[in-house]
Amino acid sequence: MRLLRARRPLVVAGIVALSCWLMKDDLLYRHGIWRLAHAADEGEVAEYSEQIEEMGDRAVSGLVATYDETAQPNRVRRAAARALMKSDATLAEAVFGRHLDDPNTEASAMAIRDLGVMKSGKYRGKILEKLGSGNEVVRWSVVDYLGHFADADSVALLERIMAGDESSMVREAAARRLGGRADQAEK
Repeated sequence: MRLLRARRPLVVAGIVALSCWLMKDDLLYRHGIWRLAHAADEGEVAEYSEQIEEMGDRAVSGLVATYDETAQPNRVRRAAARALMKSDATLAEAVFGRHLDDPNTEASAMAIRDLGVMKSGKYRGKILEKLGSGNEVVRWSVVDYLGHFADADSVALLERIMAGDESSMVREAAARRLGGRADQAEK
């Protein structure tokens, strides 16, 4: 009996160590997210973003949870989005699609931009409906989305937006996207 009591702290320490080892990826991911959210300079932001992206396959559920948590800082959600795109593009597309109708316009706008980065056409109709949004950030995101496509319909829409959107920010974004195409064609 005395021998069992003497070994109890070792058994407890062993169980704690095993638990930490089994949860290490989740703990490292959460630590990286915390560090990214509190990073002060761009070098730190880039470093922690890269660390999170490298963990992608091992932390997919955490990436989805982070992206879904719209109260997180945009740079944290952006890092989660990039890592999710690298690790599971199909899941990323579905997660971003869920946020298109988010009442938080920042979250909706980010989802539109992320789907553009992926060059996803799956939600194109729903995204184009957002051109009628009263929020210029959402319309700007649609312009960004369209800028990832080289088809004639996207170019025509960008030209129409450039000529007629009520917001100078959105018109300028459309002009930059169209100008970028001209610069690429010259090269």
